[in-house]
Amino acid sequence: MSHVRHKIEQILVAAVHCVNRLSASSSRCLASNMESRRGSFSNKAYTLIEVLITIAIIAVLSSLLLPALGKAKDTARTILCVNNLRTIGTACALYADSYCDFYPMISDSYSRNFQFLAPFVDKNPQFFYCPNLDAKEGYVGSWPDFDNKTVKLSYAENSQVGGYFGDPTHAAYPPHKYSRVPNPSNTVGWLDSACVSTLSPYGTWVMSRWDAVPGGVARWRHLNKINVLFIDSHVNSFTIADNISTSGKLVWVP
Repeated sequence: MSHVRHKIEQILVAAVHCVNRLSASSSRCLASNMESRRGSFSNKAYTLIEVLITIAIIAVLSSLLLPALGKAKDTARTILCVNNLRTIGTACALYADSYCDFYPMISDSYSRNFQFLAPFVDKNPQFFYCPNLDAKEGYVGSWPDFDNKTVKLSYAENSQVGGYFGDPTHAAYPPHKYSRVPNPSNTVGWLDSACVSTLSPYGTWVMSRWDAVPGGVARWRHLNKINVLFIDSHVNSFTIADNISTSGKLVWVP
């Protein structure tokens, strides 16, 4: 931003000098014409050249500031997404405290894990919505757990931590106890997802390691980064180059 500010100052200084020179030249050339229009009106009038220069300055400033404002908007959305995931992390800890230390389990054709958390997020479905979600993605529905409020899901849980059962066409994963995950600061809990699936008309809000790749259901939608919630409830961002699926930087199976 300091670079942009310095550039703007240079443009304004140059523009002021230009306006002064052009105004002086214009005054000499049009002295006879302007003499007849002197009075209170002459102090308020602008020449055509001054108006055009002002428009040019505004155009230059807009071209400099709009990209910065767009980036600031994306940054604000990223912060909101991070806060959502932290809230989900807190809700998972509260759920574990209430249900024998287990992390929320996925069951009934991928439709229960986020519903289990409803009482721990005050039945507010907005915590499951990422503001940078593509308009064509996400899964929209309403459930009694959220007092039938509309839910647009944007995040997926690591099924290899929460555990999965209920669909014979998919592999079953055992559930894990929250306090017994051996490396909670590096083990994936939830992350940005498209929540759409060609395999299920109901969408998908679970993810395994092999889905966390470009072309899978993971999404790098925050200035080309993906937000990941870990079991200890902290959130970190990763690029595609970080290879969160197989690099070993993240733990998927406790």
